[in-house]
Amino acid sequence: MIKNQLFKKHLSSWTIESQNELFRKFADYCQTHDIVHSSGILLEELFQRESQGSSLIDEGFALPHVESSNVIKSAVILIRLDEPIVEWNHKDQFVKGVLFLVLKKGETTENLVEIREIMKMLADETVIAGLLNGNQKIVNKLF
Repeated sequence: MIKNQLFKKHLSSWTIESQNELFRKFADYCQTHDIVHSSGILLEELFQRESQGSSLIDEGFALPHVESSNVIKSAVILIRLDEPIVEWNHKDQFVKGVLFLVLKKGETTENLVEIREIMKMLADETVIAGLLNGNQKIVNKLF
């Protein structure tokens, strides 16, 4: 039996000017890497979720997330931006790091536990600061 592992990736040096551009590039990345069936559906879902409330969880750090039947394999993807997005959600909030969580419907308990542990780590401000600064020890701990 093949184990259904959680896709985890750390990407850096993305040059992005807006939240819209980031979501589009991320959705394309997910389709290219067989994380989702449709980048268009993921894009719609990200914007829909963001319309319900900002994914900003700390100064300079956002956690956009969706759960969807469009997702082929659940993924946790950290993106560090070259320059901050200065108007997250069309508000005067900057974002320099983004941890995307895309969760497939009916995910395994094992993967849900792993995701829960990652979310617990994000409750520590030093972890978020380390992710924003590219602290390799903290990034490795997450991934």
